[in-house]
Amino acid sequence: MIQTTRKLNEFEKMFTLTDEACQFAVEIEQSSFIPLLIDNFKKSMLGFHLKTKDDHLIYDTQAIPVYSLPESIRTCQEAAIYIDKNLPINFSKALCNIAANSNIVAVNATHMIYDGGFFIDLYPRLLNQNIDDNYLQHRSPRKIPFTPHELFPIEFTNKNMKKLVERHFEDMKHIPYVKQSSQIDQKIDQEAKCKSHSYESKASEYQFLTNKMGLTDMYWTYIPLNVMALNDSIQIPDFGIMCCVDFRQFMSKKNINRLVCETFTEINLRLNNVRPNMTVRQVGKLLRERFNVMKNDGSVFASFQAMQDGI
Repeated sequence: MIQTTRKLNEFEKMFTLTDEACQFAVEIEQSSFIPLLIDNFKKSMLGFHLKTKDDHLIYDTQAIPVYSLPESIRTCQEAAIYIDKNLPINFSKALCNIAANSNIVAVNATHMIYDGGFFIDLYPRLLNQNIDDNYLQHRSPRKIPFTPHELFPIEFTNKNMKKLVERHFEDMKHIPYVKQSSQIDQKIDQEAKCKSHSYESKASEYQFLTNKMGLTDMYWTYIPLNVMALNDSIQIPDFGIMCCVDFRQFMSKKNINRLVCETFTEINLRLNNVRPNMTVRQVGKLLRERFNVMKNDGSVFASFQAMQDGI
């Protein structure tokens, strides 16, 4: 029997409320490759055939419209901004939209079923004349993305799961958060969105290379410091940050296919032994050590379970 529907998990439901989406655009030098790109996107992304009704994910064998990108759009960043603004996701119709011009193909997909890891894995396949059957899962009757619980049944039955979930909630209380409320919270602007600014610089200009400190480790340290500065509060000895973890790193590459869509979690990476006289490098090292422990003791799976239990 072909599985064409399942109930949304609590993590997925969250994204129906936040309306978050992933934009992914590919630029090609030869326009003749555009049809191949479009075809491979359609084959690889079940989201074009998925929609939601009530609290269920449903597969529907509907036609996939390809929208037009203005020819004036010449960069992937411009394409991503355009589809985000002009091709929003309608959950009752389809969970992905695709658009193209003579040199760029861009996809807008709800974060409810897709994440960055999916597109990282998909990217090197996009110009294949024949994407392998294993990735497309032609032999599988399933038409619905896997949930983390289905992919990691053993990990989610960890005997320490209850204790790890409790620690997840406790750690959350001690991580610094930005206290300033948004315009949406203040009911000033219901259409307001998070805004970002992109800057390009040579990698050689950044401190993480000069100081031989991991980029992620630097994020883990300077973002909490900035948050505490915004809040005008120093949370010593508590220090930490919420960060994403891709579950794919715990999978065999041969098992990663188009049914492995949104497959990540958010962990509370917390320290309770930070002192004012520590250097950024020392704190970064402690955070890395704590992260490695959480990867190995089941905490990353407990964090996802916590969201199912009601974060």
